[in-house]
Amino acid sequence: MIKVLIVDDDKLARKGLIAIMDWGKYGFEVAGDVQNGRKALAFLQDHPVDIIFTDIDMPEIDGIELMKLCEEAYPDVKFVIFSVYEDFHYAQTAIRMGAKYIQTTRESILDVEYLLFTEAHSHASEQKLVKDDLDGIIDEIDRIIFIEDEVTTGNTILNIVNILNELYGRRIRFSVASILNSMTEKQMKEYEQKGINVHYLLKTDHRNYSETAEGYHENGLYEPCNINEISDVEEVCLTGRLDARRLVDAAEYKGACESLWRRVDAVFNPRADEKILVVGTEEFMFPALYIGASMEDKGCAVRCHSTTRSPIAVSSDEGYPLRTRYEFGQGYVYL
Repeated sequence: MIKVLIVDDDKLARKGLIAIMDWGKYGFEVAGDVQNGRKALAFLQDHPVDIIFTDIDMPEIDGIELMKLCEEAYPDVKFVIFSVYEDFHYAQTAIRMGAKYIQTTRESILDVEYLLFTEAHSHASEQKLVKDDLDGIIDEIDRIIFIEDEVTTGNTILNIVNILNELYGRRIRFSVASILNSMTEKQMKEYEQKGINVHYLLKTDHRNYSETAEGYHENGLYEPCNINEISDVEEVCLTGRLDARRLVDAAEYKGACESLWRRVDAVFNPRADEKILVVGTEEFMFPALYIGASMEDKGCAVRCHSTTRSPIAVSSDEGYPLRTRYEFGQGYVYL
């Protein structure tokens, strides 16, 4: 296998590049990822690498200097540059600053008007978008991108698309990006006919899902939890919260997550050898994932999980992925 090192000071860019490509399919193996040239040189001392994918504009040792240093110390290492720089660098910054972000919600927000739609496959059928916020920007945007963990049938997104087209009466371009996609060929064709681009990392097949699930016994552990009864809990309240159920600037939201991480790091100072579970919620998964990725950069062994309101059955049968359901408040955590 051809060993690859990815170097970029943007941790999300690194993790995204790793996730978006089937490296093994093309004979590559990602040996590691680091945030600048200095850390790349330290990594190369102990790990053989064939190709380095690097950004240019990075602190401490940038991509250009890294290539110069490796040319002498590691002459066999090849480089791939994936940076947009000079004038394009500023254009990229402007694009990032101009993007807006809003989440659907099941919660009630006072003194706003909603767009209501249904989730075809969910037990919690009513989802909402804050219409007041959309009204303020709809004439300024060119495209709406739906970001999902999984798209099963695509019906929920089409419900939103139809509502938006009917309400605003203008031709908006739509795209969908998800980690998993289990849409059928017919459903994908419908999206294509509507001009909606669909992007995903992994294709899954749910055609026999119900039959497979019915083959397992509902004999897992169901653990009710009351956090007030847990004594060994350290609670820290942080300021500067951004509510992504309302429209926010995407770059500002990312900056808030970075600020949150710095405060968490200062308060808890996780050790490089610690094993940590970061728990978020279904409506605010991104901050938890961001914190988890930052802890990984410190050398922690991290898993990330988000609570859900979906009461999924658990089973102790061999091969079933969820064995324990922890129940607290209005949410669940599965292990």
